[in-house]
Amino acid sequence: MSLRLLRAPEVARGCAMTEAIEAVALGFRALSEGRAHAPARVGVPLAGTGVSLAMPCSIDGWAYASVKVVNVAPGNVAAGLPLIHAAVVLTDARTGRTLAVLDGTSVTALRTGASGGVAVRALARPDASVLALYGAPIPGLESMEISLLYTGESGLPFSYVYRGDYNGDGYPGQGPAFDRNNDLMYVPLEPFEVPSGFGTSARLKAALETDACLREFRGSIMLRNHCRAPWQNRLGLRAGHPTRICPEIPCQ
Repeated sequence: MSLRLLRAPEVARGCAMTEAIEAVALGFRALSEGRAHAPARVGVPLAGTGVSLAMPCSIDGWAYASVKVVNVAPGNVAAGLPLIHAAVVLTDARTGRTLAVLDGTSVTALRTGASGGVAVRALARPDASVLALYGAPIPGLESMEISLLYTGESGLPFSYVYRGDYNGDGYPGQGPAFDRNNDLMYVPLEPFEVPSGFGTSARLKAALETDACLREFRGSIMLRNHCRAPWQNRLGLRAGHPTRICPEIPCQ
């Protein structure tokens, strides 16, 4: 009987976040429909104040079942060891044969992130462009706080126009600063349609081939505000952890 051992790097490589989100969504659906069996975790004491927790789960009709074992040993912190050790045991739901043992900490982290992804996908507005995450996700560092803010904004619409009142219509009649920069541009089908030198013709040829908006309107007059500036993406990360600077005496 072969038994696979998947450490944290193998778990990360073997399951992308998009796949984890889909898997967690299926699990949530099975739980709400009464097809998932996930009883309350069972715990037994370990040495000192430690505890070992077992969390089994199976889903009707699925080929696999699992048990996550989490061992919490508060004394590890002083010894420079992780507070929590965890493992997930994957079994064949039909035969009960053990198939694999996975690093439980990485699976838990993947599941936690995917749960947030499922919630965002189900509850966020279709036009939402801001995502913020806040919490204390690091086992053993419950006072460590991490916040993540992502803002995505679609680019503003714009048009390519001629410089000057090209058609002489005086529109929109709000003065020279406005009237001479609003006539939509005809996009040439080929660079040679525009009388110009070699350098200008080469730059125009490159623009017609690389600019998606110009490429779409080659040989025609473009539509107003049909082009879009690039998306603007901003990501902010903040991590905070309180530190006692006077451990021997009460801080004033």
